[in-house]
Amino acid sequence: MAEITELWRECVRWMIECGILDAKHRVAEADAEIGEFATILRDGVLLCLLCNRLCENCIDIKDLQQRPQMAQFLCCKNICEFLKACKNTFEMNSEDLFDPWDLYRLDDFGKVLRTLSKLSSSPVAKLSGIRFTFQFFIRTEK
Repeated sequence: MAEITELWRECVRWMIECGILDAKHRVAEADAEIGEFATILRDGVLLCLLCNRLCENCIDIKDLQQRPQMAQFLCCKNICEFLKACKNTFEMNSEDLFDPWDLYRLDDFGKVLRTLSKLSSSPVAKLSGIRFTFQFFIRTEK
């Protein structure tokens, strides 16, 4: 559990460094909880903005639903745009990507964090010069 706590806080720091989150955002406070961070990512908007920050225009702004108001279809569309960019632009493996429902339903936020960790270490993301210091890899049993 300590790894997950450290990872989500590092994700917040990384998103602040990327200019996606304001340093004064609630999730950056010491008493913030992981559920608060999951909730702000749930509509997919910040994830899409993150991709565009790491690789300009990798997600067409016309394809981004900037105000999905938690409508399931629109949120999942944004999440899918993020995942598509991870696969196509950042050349991530399919097994490193979470299922859109993992985030929308807040089922397995650990998978979302793992994807963000993998994204940060992709060659394209590294070109941004913004470092993600904590690497997290979920063990999978075969």
